[in-house]
Amino acid sequence: MSTTHVRPPASSTRPAVAIQATSTPVLSYALAHNRVPVVSRLAFTNHGGAVQGATVRLGVRDAEGPIGEPVELLVDLDAGQTTVLSDVGLVMDPAAMLQIEEQRPGSIEVDLLVDGEDVGGTAVPVQVLAANQWLAAPVPLALEMLAAHVLPNHPSVTTLIGEAADLLEQRTGSGSVQGYQSGPERVDEIVAALAEAVQRRAVRYTEPPAGWADVGQKVRTPGDVLDGRVGTCLDTVVTLAAALEQAGIRPLLWVAEGHSFLGYWREERSAESVATTDVAPLVNLVDLGLIRLVETTLLTSRGTAGADLHAPAYSAWLAGAGDLDRVLGVTDVHRARRDGIVPLPARTRGRDGAVQVVEYRPAVHSVAARPVERTPGARAGQPGPEVPARVQQWKNSLLDLSLRNRLINYTERAGLPLTVPAAQLARLEELLHGGTAVQLLPSDRIAAVHRERGLATARDLPEAQLAEVLTERRAVHAEVSEGGYLPRLRNLAYKAKTVREETGANNLYLALGSLVWELDGRPLRSPLVLVPVTLAPTSRNGVYRLALDDTGSSTPNLCLLEKLRQVHGLVVPGLTEPGEDGAGTGVDRALQAVRQALADAGLPHRVEATADLAVLQFAKYRLWKDLDEHWADLTANPLVHHLVHRPTEAFPDPVPDTAGATDLDELAAACPAPADASQLRAVAEAAAGRTFVLEGPPGTGKSQTITNLLARAVADGKRVLFVAEKRAALDVVARRLEAVGMGPFVLDLHDKGAKPAEVRAQVQAALEHAVAADGAGAPTEGAAAADEDLRSARRTLARYAERLHEENSAGLSYYTARTATLARRDGVPTLPVSPAFVAAASAETLTAVRCALALLPDIADLVRPSPRHAWAFVDTAQVDLLAAQQAAAAVDRAVRDLPSEPHLARVLREVRTPADLDALAHLLGGPTTTLDVLDEVPTERWNVATTTVLGEVAAFSGAVHPGMELATPAALELPLADLYVAAQTAQAGRFMARRAGLRAVRERLQPVLRPGVKVSLGDVPELTARLWRLQTAAQGIVARASVIPGLAVPPGWNPLAEPELLVGQVEWLDRAGRATDSASDFAVALRRWVVQGEGPDPAVAATVARLRNTVTALLRVCRSNPRRLAEWAGDDGLVLRWQMTRPERGVEHTGLMSLRRWADLVDTLEPLRAAGLHEARALLVTGELPAEDAVRAFERGLARASVAERRDATGLDDFDADAHERAITRFTAASRAVRAQLRSALPTAVLAARPHDAAGDDGEVGALRRELAKARRGPGVRALLARHGRLVITVTPCVLVSPDSVARFFPAEAGLFDLVVFDEASQIRVADAVGALGRATAAVVVGDSRQMPPTSFAEPTYGVAEDDAVELLGTSVEDEESILSECVQARVPRQWLSWHYRSQDESLIAFSNATYYDNRLSSFPAPTHGRPSADVDGRGISLVRVNGTFHRTGAGRLLRTNPMEAKAVVAEVRRRFDASPDRLPSIGVVTFNAQQRAYIEGLLRDAGDERLVEALDRTDGEGLFVKNLENVQGDERDVVLFSTGFSVDDRGVLPLNFGPLNRVGGERRLNVAVTRARRQVVVLSSFDPAQLRAEQTSSVGVKHLRAYLDLAALGTDALPRDARPVAVPDRHREEIAAALRDRGLSVRTDVGLSDFRVDLSVARAGTPEEPVVAVLLDGPAWARRRTVGDRDGLPVEVLSGMLGWPAVERVWLPTWLRDREAVLDRLVAAVGAVAGAAVGSVPVAAPVLAPPVEGPAFSTEEAAVPPVPAPAEPPASEVRVIVPLRAAPPAVVETVLSPEPAEVAGSAPAEEVESPARPARRATRKTAAPLLDGETAFSPWTPRGGLERKALDSLDDPRAARTVRRVLTAGLKAEGPVHRDRLVRAAAGAFGLSRVSEARRDALLQLLPDGVLDGEFAWPETLDRAGWTGFRRQAASADRPLEHVAPAEVGNAMAALCRAAGELAEDELFVRTAEVFGYRRRTPSLALLLQAALTRALDIGRLVRQESGALTAP
Repeated sequence: MSTTHVRPPASSTRPAVAIQATSTPVLSYALAHNRVPVVSRLAFTNHGGAVQGATVRLGVRDAEGPIGEPVELLVDLDAGQTTVLSDVGLVMDPAAMLQIEEQRPGSIEVDLLVDGEDVGGTAVPVQVLAANQWLAAPVPLALEMLAAHVLPNHPSVTTLIGEAADLLEQRTGSGSVQGYQSGPERVDEIVAALAEAVQRRAVRYTEPPAGWADVGQKVRTPGDVLDGRVGTCLDTVVTLAAALEQAGIRPLLWVAEGHSFLGYWREERSAESVATTDVAPLVNLVDLGLIRLVETTLLTSRGTAGADLHAPAYSAWLAGAGDLDRVLGVTDVHRARRDGIVPLPARTRGRDGAVQVVEYRPAVHSVAARPVERTPGARAGQPGPEVPARVQQWKNSLLDLSLRNRLINYTERAGLPLTVPAAQLARLEELLHGGTAVQLLPSDRIAAVHRERGLATARDLPEAQLAEVLTERRAVHAEVSEGGYLPRLRNLAYKAKTVREETGANNLYLALGSLVWELDGRPLRSPLVLVPVTLAPTSRNGVYRLALDDTGSSTPNLCLLEKLRQVHGLVVPGLTEPGEDGAGTGVDRALQAVRQALADAGLPHRVEATADLAVLQFAKYRLWKDLDEHWADLTANPLVHHLVHRPTEAFPDPVPDTAGATDLDELAAACPAPADASQLRAVAEAAAGRTFVLEGPPGTGKSQTITNLLARAVADGKRVLFVAEKRAALDVVARRLEAVGMGPFVLDLHDKGAKPAEVRAQVQAALEHAVAADGAGAPTEGAAAADEDLRSARRTLARYAERLHEENSAGLSYYTARTATLARRDGVPTLPVSPAFVAAASAETLTAVRCALALLPDIADLVRPSPRHAWAFVDTAQVDLLAAQQAAAAVDRAVRDLPSEPHLARVLREVRTPADLDALAHLLGGPTTTLDVLDEVPTERWNVATTTVLGEVAAFSGAVHPGMELATPAALELPLADLYVAAQTAQAGRFMARRAGLRAVRERLQPVLRPGVKVSLGDVPELTARLWRLQTAAQGIVARASVIPGLAVPPGWNPLAEPELLVGQVEWLDRAGRATDSASDFAVALRRWVVQGEGPDPAVAATVARLRNTVTALLRVCRSNPRRLAEWAGDDGLVLRWQMTRPERGVEHTGLMSLRRWADLVDTLEPLRAAGLHEARALLVTGELPAEDAVRAFERGLARASVAERRDATGLDDFDADAHERAITRFTAASRAVRAQLRSALPTAVLAARPHDAAGDDGEVGALRRELAKARRGPGVRALLARHGRLVITVTPCVLVSPDSVARFFPAEAGLFDLVVFDEASQIRVADAVGALGRATAAVVVGDSRQMPPTSFAEPTYGVAEDDAVELLGTSVEDEESILSECVQARVPRQWLSWHYRSQDESLIAFSNATYYDNRLSSFPAPTHGRPSADVDGRGISLVRVNGTFHRTGAGRLLRTNPMEAKAVVAEVRRRFDASPDRLPSIGVVTFNAQQRAYIEGLLRDAGDERLVEALDRTDGEGLFVKNLENVQGDERDVVLFSTGFSVDDRGVLPLNFGPLNRVGGERRLNVAVTRARRQVVVLSSFDPAQLRAEQTSSVGVKHLRAYLDLAALGTDALPRDARPVAVPDRHREEIAAALRDRGLSVRTDVGLSDFRVDLSVARAGTPEEPVVAVLLDGPAWARRRTVGDRDGLPVEVLSGMLGWPAVERVWLPTWLRDREAVLDRLVAAVGAVAGAAVGSVPVAAPVLAPPVEGPAFSTEEAAVPPVPAPAEPPASEVRVIVPLRAAPPAVVETVLSPEPAEVAGSAPAEEVESPARPARRATRKTAAPLLDGETAFSPWTPRGGLERKALDSLDDPRAARTVRRVLTAGLKAEGPVHRDRLVRAAAGAFGLSRVSEARRDALLQLLPDGVLDGEFAWPETLDRAGWTGFRRQAASADRPLEHVAPAEVGNAMAALCRAAGELAEDELFVRTAEVFGYRRRTPSLALLLQAALTRALDIGRLVRQESGALTAP
């Protein structure tokens, strides 16, 4: 073990944790091969703040590296608490361990990491052994692992056995090596032969190491020893042990200091545990001859042939008293195999040198002697069907005809011999059968006159004298002395009772007559006639009486008869089973029949007349016979058929699975008892006819589920068989069926219910019930209304849960969306998500988005996305990387070529897009212009002017002008005005001049004329005129264009020749004007350049244009656009941004990795684009939202959007909390009403469905009636069922049986029942269950596979005397397979009951829930915090240390006991009885062994307290029990005292021998033991938990015991934790908690130890450990519950009812969101109301615990039919209190308030009240009935204490007498009339005295005035006894038992009840009177008291009995 604190923290926030690791100190290959964990316990003590999700890493290594797979766990560490991990699963690698050749050091390393940071660790040093090495350290574990070195699978062993077989053949004539089949003598012969075979190998002896614990030894294999012929003592021991094991003989390896020798069991037994270090019990077995020893060194070179092998070992190591200290321990190899320790693989080398590995395969040897097969066909001479192997196996387990069976081999000490003369055996039988009880007397209790004559015992008396004792005194003498009489008889009675409780069969027999015979030379004695009897004491210390168990009759020993038939072929004529008349087998006739048969057969055996009383396992014979004769019929059942033929395959149920579609809420309304969802699912499965296993852990309501299941099955017309071995289990179900109205249909055939007369009465009553119920009407209108009201309320509540938690497409409900928004208030931004998205997004879309966001951080880490990333302008992943690289390189070159002229550079700085570059290139490549022009261009004026001019030019150039058909446009360039003048002048001139002038003009025009045009002179004037006019028009256009700013119109511009001249200028100016007409930075820079720049430059323009072109090409390649480019360029501008990002871009690198990664980023986020989450995508691609926050931001966005979407979609904005609460109230009330109606409706339906006329006298019904009417010689049960079985089952379709009674009474008919239900199936053997299974169609196997398996109730356990039990200490009883485990193995479908109701403090079940049930149980937190207490009113689990010593050696009653611890237990029991004077406490005592149990019970019975004896003798499931681990299953009590018994030895070491707990499955026994308590477990232990070194054993049971003791010592902090963190906190819950804390209240959240939690536990700030309000929310856990009842009914009922929470409040989410302040006000008011109610509550005189609840709790209104009819006496009260812890006030759960509280509170003087009223809570009560005449409320008187006790001892002192008289008078005034014992006990209590003797009582009563006492009651002097008509109603019977109520008062109550009702039947009057005095049911003792009071009231005329029998008051 190592404890290592963490290294000093680097900061104050770093956790500080201490780590304690408990591990195995020595590691070996054997440990690795058997997968034994090397770390048994890890404890983390957190000295800092709470840590969630810490990582624990464990590894094991040696000097060369790891030798096992590392383990990594997650664990939560609470602040200031210790967290314990008890199963971390660290094991070694066998392959690695096999390679280790020499011992070396190693270490187990434990590291603790928080958020990836190593905050602490420890390294535990260990020793790593070589593969074949064995070291005796630690001794217990080493001894266990030594069994792994025994290799029966080694080939050399097989050869050795062959040699031994040859020797056996030579010596005995038989070479058979068959284990134990032929008795112990044959075992000795086999061992001797094997030993001689070893000796013949001539093995050379070599010395072992000096000390096993220091150096150890490398153990040689059998091949090394036998073939290599060398070995140490240990080598030869394990080799011969391997041979014994292979031969079927169970070896024992004895290890002493420096030596080892062999032992073996001569009978088929085994030790209690694999390793026994306390060897004294085994030495005792050696002395008894059950174990023999073999000194194997004598088989080597050290020995001689024929030497005695036993004596040397015994004399050297076991003979002397001090020798045992030198024995380290003993290893039982057989027990090791049973416990899972298997041999190491045997490795040998073949002739070729190859290694051959032989794995272990267990050999099958000894089985019970098989009876001869007897099939019907075989008896008829025809071959019968072959018996399947499984059936034969079951038969063999039922009928053991070996010599182990005491019915065959009855030893001298097997029972208790009785001294009965031979002639009186028949008389003894006759007396018993006649109903006469016979007393058992001690053998030395004889008359004094006989002693005077020298006679010592009854055996010395004459036969006549003995006959007289029997005949006259009805007594016989038992052969036990007076001193041993009580212990012996008590033990025998207890064993008989235990067997009957466990198996349902009475195995206590009076064995009359014996057959003395021999078998194979071995003398035997066998009983002949078995008379079933009961054994009971006449008084506490009186004699015991024998009485006939009338469920059976005298029976021949059929096991013996079968054995004789098999061995000798002997058949005894006439000696068969009892006849049908139940008369049994006459002993005289039987003895004579056997004598005659022996004589006829010539057998030399004799019959003796003996009488013995013994527990004998005879009931199994009937089961064997049933299976033997009817197995073929039984296999018609599908499950039986499957178990016979295919037990390892999955069971295919032939019935289809339709139960899954059942509406469980609807089914709940059809069940007569409340049921949770898991119970309802089981009922649905059964109703569907399915076969299944129902796993019901402790307290989960198995009985209540079975009740509903049976009731529904009967109501559905099914015939049901209910099977349980324990009577208590059937009683619980029977009471429940009676309570729900189904009692008349139940037939009880289980043990005591199987008496013929009682069975006939049950059937008769069922028939009569049918007659009485005929004509029952249909359901009433009220029932129909309740049914409809239930459905309506259920629909409302179900609809709310559905709407609140209905998920949208994003998987979020209204609730989870709200909590998600609260959970993400951590600074993480929200990704924008729309409500439309969460409403419509598919699961695939959400998955894709989430996956993308999850991948994003890794990708973004490489990309580092931002708006300025080198490729941020690229928005697609579809990019040609090579083309992009080339385009980017071109851009780089173009940028480099840009001129550096400052003005131009400033413009380039503002470029963002290719358009900007184009504009710049435009200006650079155009004409010089001015800013004025550019500013004018965008104006409308300029636009109009240019548009007009361009229009004119276009019109002018496009028009057809006269003259232009002759001339070209160049004509307009001529001086046409001059030519026009000349032409006109010439035209006006004379001819010649005209011609000359016109010719000259024509010549001037000639060049501009179109080719081929001839112009006559006459046309010249007109042509010139036209051309001139056209020129004039053109000049006008030119003139108008010339005035427009910016247009450069040449003076000679000819619009016709150059019509496009202005278009280009206008377009250029327009582009230039637009470029500069902006407020953008680029336009401003461009304007500045126009003003300040160097002007246009075509070369520069070309450079800029090249840049423009390369950028455009890049955008095209990257599938981007100018807008994204401009966004990317930002304020830096395109050129500068490009230059700045050039290194990041890395264009010069191959592959362009930067763009590749960017494309990956864009591709990753593509699902967001596809989902329409564009805004969210933009935030991520630009890096505005960090990638590592993407997932949380998205989830938060989903949550916020879902809140809005769900609010609108569900309509919960309109939720009405008040209406919802009313619906819950309606649901609860309607559920009760419907269930109440079912109690009559179900029986009515069953009766209506009967196929026969129950009232008829004809046919089969008439015949049955006549049979039942026979007063004498009526048919036996079997005969009745044989004749009328079908009709009887129809009348009583629910039959309660044990496995034995099934075989006894029912024919083996397939399908006789529709359903069989097994309860406590984990303890029913498969063979026992087959008979019941085969008679039914379907089966429900109910049990708990984590509880005890069946145990062989063999004679060593239950059939031997006390002395024998002591002698056989150290042996164990084998566990067997149960029908439950068999069904689980066959994979029969399983259902699971999940709600745990038993524990009033959930820590009682938390250990088992975590350790055995995988935390699948839902338990309920109690209203208390803090540590548990061992006080009388404590709760939880606590540890009390006792300084006791366990007596491991010696003799007598103290052997194997711890007297001091036993006395401490008894003292604690008595303390609790003294604290509860008015009622018997509910207490159980559990011990580890039978001896401690017997000792404690003996102390209790001898304590002189009748109440203790009364409590011990109760059989109704309450009171006091004392049991050991083996038989406590099925019991429960309020308080359980757990006595561990063991202590450290003389060396201060605690031996790890804990009996059955050590074995495989031992942890199941522990689970049973620790789950028996309802309120409190107190562990009394004589050792500290730390002294239990569980790491030194492989036993799981011992490890779990250590964990449980840690829990008892440390509290729930030490609970085993799941190695994983708890769920994410509910932020909604935390928000409410914070708000309540702000209101000044103390709040704890998530309270509980299971998956059911109280969401908020609210207490006042001053008392945080005393919560007063439980707040439940409507969260996901609430919604997951499958029924409305589980959600809205069950938790509140259990919390407020059974667990006593003063107030339980609900907070509905919509209400909180709408008005949180109102909700807070309500919760604060609830806390205040509880506090206020506590001030004025009624004081509680004594704590009364709630009755046990095994299912969903009933509310107060259902008290008339409680879910678990309380078996306690007095019955369950109307006041139920949860006992508080320390200062915590008791919380009254249910109180029936008096109509006059003032009178109640003031009925006792204030100064005489023990203490002020403690805080309590009044629950809502039923409407109080009107007061009856004379009725007042009873208030118990509790005087104030503190008075000196010496006053009671000084009554002769007047002052003392006066003080005592005052107290007595006050009590008389407060409670009179009062019973004298009650008055005296209460008065004595004021003086500190809890018990009062009769003498003191009489002395105190003498102080009362004369005449006050009237019989046993004291009356106030002022009360007129004759005329008093009053009575006092009490809330609970515990306030005042009825025997303490004056008969006159009871009669007054009866009179008042009759007066109020008019008249009452006697039974009804008794019921109502009992209710007045707090009783809910009648018991026989109660009925006697009521009858006496009625008789008195009739005698004095208070009541009158009418002729009808009704009672009236005059």
